[in-house]
Amino acid sequence: MKTNPYLRYRKAHKVGNKLIKEEKGKRKDWAQCMLDMGMDWESVFFCDEKYFLCDGTTSSAKVWADVRDPPPKKNSRCHGGGGVKVWVGISADGLSPVELCPKEMNAKDYAEILDEHIPATCSYIMHDGWPVHRAAEPKEVLSEKGIQDLLQPPYSSDLQPAEQVLAVLSNEVYKQNKQYTDIKSLKKGISDAFNRIKSGDTQSKYKDTDLFLKLS
Repeated sequence: MKTNPYLRYRKAHKVGNKLIKEEKGKRKDWAQCMLDMGMDWESVFFCDEKYFLCDGTTSSAKVWADVRDPPPKKNSRCHGGGGVKVWVGISADGLSPVELCPKEMNAKDYAEILDEHIPATCSYIMHDGWPVHRAAEPKEVLSEKGIQDLLQPPYSSDLQPAEQVLAVLSNEVYKQNKQYTDIKSLKKGISDAFNRIKSGDTQSKYKDTDLFLKLS
């Protein structure tokens, strides 16, 4: 295949949605609103989740493709060994303890996590529009704590410091293409990796948010 002039071993394009004009407008309006408010990002609690697989991330998957054809697409694969949903939170107070959640995390699970981990110094929360985040149970917890929701716009993970923490964590978990034989070893790998990155530069990532807004 290497000798075929029409074949290249290249990264597959992940199936996903492109931003339409309306979504771009919402994102821009939200970013401008935050800048106009002069938001104090040290009062914001950022959080997000990511599903970690035993057999590694799919982000670097490559395929043999004919250069004369449209770019290949990759879909979610059937992964062996299962995985773990990981929740992280970050604020001016630093990283919250990592939570290894049920795969089918529900609103009650999420409400309990927020109740335990939102710092008393925070007045706002920023998380995405996943229905579990917008359910009645988490809203009740936020209301009791006097926390306002910043309603992160869709397709704006680059404005979310917790997403960056998850990316750093993922790189550490799968360093040198490491894979895991079962859920138990994966959980240990995630916990060990999280402890290593806690002392790194991740705690300052929330400070970059104003820059991301200006560039959005």
